[in-house]
Amino acid sequence: MKRILTILAIALAIAIEAEAQSIRLGDRIPDMQLDRELAITSKEYVCLSFVHTESAPCLLAIETLCRIVSDYTDHIEIVFVSNQEDEITEDIVCLANDVDVSIFNDKESHAFKAFGIKHVPYTVIYSTKRNRVEWFGSVQQLNEETIERIINKKK
Repeated sequence: MKRILTILAIALAIAIEAEAQSIRLGDRIPDMQLDRELAITSKEYVCLSFVHTESAPCLLAIETLCRIVSDYTDHIEIVFVSNQEDEITEDIVCLANDVDVSIFNDKESHAFKAFGIKHVPYTVIYSTKRNRVEWFGSVQQLNEETIERIINKKK
């Protein structure tokens, strides 16, 4: 009985998290200032990770994401987005462990609002050619197999 209740609680938590954000698989990327700044990327995908560097889960997500995506940076541009008032660059660069990342300081929360981000950490991977969401969710749900599936997907 405890096992069934635990499984139901986990399923409910996942369902609630999935509904907490308004972005969906296959959605078109919202038009915003961040999009114009990233228009110069030559990579096939952009991985947006919405974070706050004073949050322990976000700090863990930054390290985890950089570790998972480090072998795929020829294909994926990693961009950390924060709406913090203070300078966050040094905090993120230290956690990135020599992985090349971009940082977008979204002080007016335009990107957060455009993507409907209500809690952090939250990550969205989208195709730069199609401008469509390929993956979204918590970094803890992301793994190398998922990255490979996205990159090797028939175009």
